[in-house]
Amino acid sequence: MEPLELGKFIVNILQSFGARISPIEECPKGFGIIKKRLGQPIKWRNKPYVYFKWPFIDTFEKVDMRARYLQVNAHSFHGSNMEKSIVPYNIIIDVQVEYRVINPLIIYDEYGFKEGEEAYTSYVNNTVQEIISTIIKTHGVALEYSTLDEALKTEVKNYTKQSLNEAEIKAYDNPFCEMYKNLFKIKPKEIEVKECISISNIIITSFDKNISLRTTV
Repeated sequence: MEPLELGKFIVNILQSFGARISPIEECPKGFGIIKKRLGQPIKWRNKPYVYFKWPFIDTFEKVDMRARYLQVNAHSFHGSNMEKSIVPYNIIIDVQVEYRVINPLIIYDEYGFKEGEEAYTSYVNNTVQEIISTIIKTHGVALEYSTLDEALKTEVKNYTKQSLNEAEIKAYDNPFCEMYKNLFKIKPKEIEVKECISISNIIITSFDKNISLRTTV
């Protein structure tokens, strides 16, 4: 191992060890902090504050809850009249999506760490594709830029959610522990992907409408 790589490795080990023995962790503004006990999520908070933990037993994981942006590319479709013309219209739509994580427990399930940030981007991408597909089915090849833009502004309102308040966040304490729920008579709070992500804006970055007729003989 090269001296530089060895040095980085030692620094990483020391940082990891220091994080485990420290009894406190700070949650910066704009972030959420997940407290894990023996690797299992037991609660999360988003208030900028210094939180206590048991050294070695508890660890914290920070999740960026600020606005994020995702480029959804090349959503194309063709006209449906295929009897005499092949590919009569081809429209390519690219959009930029603004979204936020409002419940970071989406990256976990009852077995522990799940998909990480792939859970966010996969949901956002699939949701936007579905929204655009619905608009396409409604307007067909007559779809224009202005119509699409207005429809996206209307549709995105159905996917915009407010940040959770303190009481709503505490309802997710010990999310995967049935014993805790039964002991304190707390109704289990189901973690649904659609309730963990807020999509606030969909901006068209490319709208390319081509007419390419090829008539069959």
